Amino acid sequence: MFQYFLIMDVPSPLVRWSELRRAGLTRRQLDAAQRQGSVVRMAHGWYRLASASPPAGPPGWAEALHQAPSGARVGGAAAAHLRQLDGFDDWRPPLTIDAPATAGHRRGGVRRLTRLGPAVTVAGLPTSSIEQTLLRLGAGLAPRPGCVAARAMLPAVDLVELAVECALRRRLTSVASLQAATDAAGRRTPGRRVLRAVLTRRPPAAPPTESYLETRLLQVLRNGGITEPARQVELRDSRGRFVARVDLLLDHIVLEADGFAHHRTPQDLTRDRARTNALHTLGYVVLGFTFDEVEHRPDQVLGTVRRVRGRAPTRRGG
Repeated sequence: MFQYFLIMDVPSPLVRWSELRRAGLTRRQLDAAQRQGSVVRMAHGWYRLASASPPAGPPGWAEALHQAPSGARVGGAAAAHLRQLDGFDDWRPPLTIDAPATAGHRRGGVRRLTRLGPAVTVAGLPTSSIEQTLLRLGAGLAPRPGCVAARAMLPAVDLVELAVECALRRRLTSVASLQAATDAAGRRTPGRRVLRAVLTRRPPAAPPTESYLETRLLQVLRNGGITEPARQVELRDSRGRFVARVDLLLDHIVLEADGFAHHRTPQDLTRDRARTNALHTLGYVVLGFTFDEVEHRPDQVLGTVRRVRGRAPTRRGG
């Protein structure tokens, strides 16, 4: 009977004591329900039906959002984590809550923003739009404990670039939409400068990178002063026949980001060898770099590319 009362009058499984009291529940009834196990105390003044599914998302985030002002949503690095964007998928950042500037009384840990736009549901939680997430992502980024050391120390612009390329690859947004978001934002909008820098460094009409590792390889080359390679290039022989589609092309050098997930079976190895041999016959040099090399030995990657680039090409066809 008690559970029926809660479900009918307080539809959310996570509710404040004040809401229960307004619905007619007495403190004695609440204490009895807790003893029976039908209601669980989550935090001071907050309760959940034991029969209801636990709140979605990381523990504690749903409770914090319920306590935030009306219209609040997950934002910033926390929103990037919910979406599992590259660079933010392997750690759980502190919860960032964005709320309308006009929302009720001020509360610690809540950012008041004038341009929020509609919220979307991600992992069961109200979340800022992908454009707003990426727009404000660069604000206050710092080294992240618990991450791979090299990745934790990346500058904000490189971290945001990882997330942007991932969002573009998954078709969550477009370059035009992100550009419009930066144009509409005020000059003092936190993170705007970082996102603008990411968009400026992208070659015009360049396709998204195809993996985290490919983005990191581009960053290593760029940060080492090497010209930005062309992305996802189709190579053909002298008769115009398709030979291969390569990750990155720098002059006569084919650069491949070698993730182990795509090179596991004998069939994968046979296919890769045939492809590499076909590229060699056209005069291309094929260089493949692993995750460990890109993340932990970038100087070695740069040295290899510089040495090979200094050799005269012997390209034929294509």
